[in-house]
Amino acid sequence: MDANIKFEKSKIIVDVIPNEVYNEKLIEVVKQLSYTYQNICYITINTVYKVLRDNLLKEGIDLKKFFFIDGITNMSRQEPENVENCIFVDAPNSLTEISHHVTRLLNLHKFDCFLFDSLSTLLIYDTSPAATQFAHFVIENFRQYKCTAIFTALESDIESQLINDIGLFADEIHARNKKFNEKIAEGKMQKLEKELAALEQGYKTKFISEESYQKESGRIKIELQKLKK
Repeated sequence: MDANIKFEKSKIIVDVIPNEVYNEKLIEVVKQLSYTYQNICYITINTVYKVLRDNLLKEGIDLKKFFFIDGITNMSRQEPENVENCIFVDAPNSLTEISHHVTRLLNLHKFDCFLFDSLSTLLIYDTSPAATQFAHFVIENFRQYKCTAIFTALESDIESQLINDIGLFADEIHARNKKFNEKIAEGKMQKLEKELAALEQGYKTKFISEESYQKESGRIKIELQKLKK
């Protein structure tokens, strides 16, 4: 995992990992999450629960800190285990079902971090706009409940519409590809500039109070300044 990733409260992170070291780097991410948080929800549509559990135990990771949503075991024709720390959904593209469980778990106010493995696997099973809508929906829920969320992806998929769209909504993107990072930064700046223009128009027409305008415009200008560095 990149040393400069800081897992802060209520942060949406996309970690783009080189294909050849994906499994190794993912384990590093999981380890650091286990050091940082007490209650983590691990959403896997990439590895069946039984294999994932055994891999994490081999690495000495404390599974008591984890709850799992498994979207791949039923697709693999394996019989789901009767365990208390895992929900087995029908398929990796059962997005409504996964969204329902995420919302329910957030309502419990128990989890302070969610890990989604991975956007690349989601691309295999669903390339429709529904995949992007699903990601936007859960991201908004994570923000509302002030939870940190990490979405992993393969470096080979950085040209996909899904990862580019999610990148615009994330607080941080971690990728080695300079052009990709510049593209995401440019897209974010355009998005923020449009948001600022709409805010100014709302203030001029008195739909937005001066207090709200000053607060939101200040936030946007700070974000723009960071992106321009």
